[in-house]
Amino acid sequence: MTAKSIIVWRILDGKPGHENQTQGLVEALCDYVPVQSIEVPCQTFIKAASSLLWKSFPLFESPPDLIIGAGHRTHLSLLAARRRWKCPVIVLMKPDLPRHFFDMCIIPVHDKVKASASILITDGVLNRIKPDPNRVAGSGMLLIGGRSKHSHWSDQHVVNQIEKIINNSDVYFTIATSRRTPPSFVEAIKYRNMANLNIVLAEETGSDWLAQQLPQCEQAWVTEDSVSMVYEALSAGVACGVLQSSNKRPAKSSRVLTGLDRLKRENFILAFADWAKGATLEPAPELLAESSRCAKIIAEKWLIKN
Repeated sequence: MTAKSIIVWRILDGKPGHENQTQGLVEALCDYVPVQSIEVPCQTFIKAASSLLWKSFPLFESPPDLIIGAGHRTHLSLLAARRRWKCPVIVLMKPDLPRHFFDMCIIPVHDKVKASASILITDGVLNRIKPDPNRVAGSGMLLIGGRSKHSHWSDQHVVNQIEKIINNSDVYFTIATSRRTPPSFVEAIKYRNMANLNIVLAEETGSDWLAQQLPQCEQAWVTEDSVSMVYEALSAGVACGVLQSSNKRPAKSSRVLTGLDRLKRENFILAFADWAKGATLEPAPELLAESSRCAKIIAEKWLIKN
């Protein structure tokens, strides 16, 4: 007899990064229990507050067994849905609201929150990436971010590092830009006309592209502003190097860049400056599988029937 599927509502705020996190958790849950995932748009603040007050959050297809969300705009909708449908809610971030309002919070280590029975601390935000045993020999990716509140940005500084890597390697690289990558960077990298390099623009790819391509590579270099992509590379099990976004360092190191410093000390990633001095780019000492780890805890706590 086929086991009944667990109904998981994903409360969505329309931001791809947040949706990637909840999708990663749902896909990891599927390794432990059969899951039917239902996408539920978050309500406006006023509508969600009304739904919470009057226990009137609407039904979407089937009543949920579990509700998850990421992003500040999802918080009231999460609580309103729980009050109406009486099932656990999980928020994938450090919430603005008191943490005990939620049944579980999954919070990255750089937010410096103490773990507890209802707070899971993760290395980076959750993602959809899983390792692929069939890697393509001699392949690599260059994952490019852009201007960020955490770091300065220089097109030429990033391009210079990429050129040095390509000129000193037999690897065939694919550059993948992001929504934050300035058009001037794309112009600069094309102007250099480097061999062994393919450029894929963010607007040319679908939501599944990176999850499919990254695990097939042997190595990846990521600009330091793109911390989520650093953790995706580590989740894929590929050797991960980090490019400086600029030769101008922030006056005060952000919690995100401090997290990268920890990964460097623990040999999970290699800084470009160390590679340029002769250090070898190697895979991390262990695979990061945070989505799977969290999914196992959640499944055992609420979803697997004894």
